[in-house]
Amino acid sequence: MGIAFVRKYLNQTDLQKTRVRFARNRRSFACGCYVLRFVVTLIGLKSHSYKSKRKDILELAFSEKIQEYNSEDSNVKVEKEYILFCDESDKRGKYYSNFYGGLMVGASQYQRITERLEAQKTDLNLFHEVKWEKVTQTYLGKYQELIRTFFEEIALGNIRVRIMFRQNANQPTGLTHEQREMEYFLLYYQFIKHAFGLEYAPQFEQPVHLRLYFDQFPDTREHIEQFKGFLLGLSENHKLKESNIAIRKDDITEVKSHEHALLQCLDIVLGSMSFCLNDKHKDKPAGQRLRGKRTIAKETLYKTILSEIRQIHPRFNIGMSTKSVALQSRWDDPYQHWCFTPKTAIYQPAMTQTWTEKER
Repeated sequence: MGIAFVRKYLNQTDLQKTRVRFARNRRSFACGCYVLRFVVTLIGLKSHSYKSKRKDILELAFSEKIQEYNSEDSNVKVEKEYILFCDESDKRGKYYSNFYGGLMVGASQYQRITERLEAQKTDLNLFHEVKWEKVTQTYLGKYQELIRTFFEEIALGNIRVRIMFRQNANQPTGLTHEQREMEYFLLYYQFIKHAFGLEYAPQFEQPVHLRLYFDQFPDTREHIEQFKGFLLGLSENHKLKESNIAIRKDDITEVKSHEHALLQCLDIVLGSMSFCLNDKHKDKPAGQRLRGKRTIAKETLYKTILSEIRQIHPRFNIGMSTKSVALQSRWDDPYQHWCFTPKTAIYQPAMTQTWTEKER
């Protein structure tokens, strides 16, 4: 009865809708495991005598569904190499600071996606670098079209995006002078190590290399080399070793954003989040009653981006860490936010947006 019920449940699930919601990748199966454990519990398999049987049912049912899924979608395959583009935005904001953004793309998908974005830029007469600071009313429609194409690739699971920031109300305490001096790189390291769920990646049979491409660092060469040393040390992390993920010294490099369309799109998404979270969409020119046209254009583009995100995560809240259905979804999920909170932080409500508005 148990295995028949689970099979029936799986067959009744609309696979196409599942792919859209969970971006056509194996994250849907991580979520499915969670749901099926609940289903199996309901049909009376939670008792001690049925624990082994429950495990067999889940493994069998999902092995069948994964085979069906793989046979229907040829784009799902194990990559031999991943490319991770990284950027940063506002170091100090009104309510949120230390913005970091990254996108991960499989090496087999990189060229195709890059050519697609570059071709669309040409069609839209966007011949120079696109970035958040260049958004105007004149170019708004073109930026919206480009960003929708970017999110199409995200929704298909070909790109995974992560955004990290810190709420100012969570003030770190007990930091040393060295920690404050290295804040930029220490937070960047935490972002690389945790935001993409590298420790929850599948256990690859063959070594999978991770190439790290950073927008040019605004810091000294000494600090940059020290940071690269930290990143190389990730290869020695036992959880990354279990997943067979490796980072080589030559694969950590700085790049120029105007040469990479993917990095430009990331800049737009990252900039839009800092723009909204820090209430920049409410800014008015000095002495003016109304907002400027550029501010209105940026707010409109932000709303387009939020709409695209909510196609993946309904009711998405940009100021909170994205909830994970399962630990593996930290790796699989197409789009996530991480509101970083230092372990030694003290919460100061007077620095929040709600408190400030009450004082007005």
